[in-house]
Amino acid sequence: MRAKPLPFELRPLAAHDGDALLRALKQVPHDNPTFFQGLQSGMGLYDYLEWIAVRKSGTRLRAHEVPTTLLFAFFGSELIGRYSLRHRLTPALEAYAGHVGYAVLPAYRRMGVASAMLRHAADRATRELGIAELIVTCDEDNLASQAVIESCGGRFIGTYTGPWSARTKKRYRLSD
Repeated sequence: MRAKPLPFELRPLAAHDGDALLRALKQVPHDNPTFFQGLQSGMGLYDYLEWIAVRKSGTRLRAHEVPTTLLFAFFGSELIGRYSLRHRLTPALEAYAGHVGYAVLPAYRRMGVASAMLRHAADRATRELGIAELIVTCDEDNLASQAVIESCGGRFIGTYTGPWSARTKKRYRLSD
């Protein structure tokens, strides 16, 4: 019997989340440098919030970037994960990245957080962006992420080693 998923809230990061962000940063595994997409060393909270707003609005993006929504998972006052949802894909992003990326802090894994975030992203993509079919990828050796994607209805479509990662990735198609 499956355990009840951890109750958490998905929402944008806000100015009052600075302490939660700092606590979470201390827990990010060293092998996951993109856990907080766009957050650079020395960047303050307000600069990060501006970066997130620019990404979502689609303004001032570089040629290879697309509008992206970032939502953060909070369990009480603790920031425990995040997901990113690209509003559209370029040919390169379709081939080598996909629509959705997600990450959960190690202490909160295997509690249904990643699956709930991926389901939320898929629902939001359909409801708000009109995207009926998502591309989702994960490292070939990341069995936990593969299980998350497959539990959400992801259908395996192939593997690749692309220009942005030396690691082999698995690609999945997720339909509403």
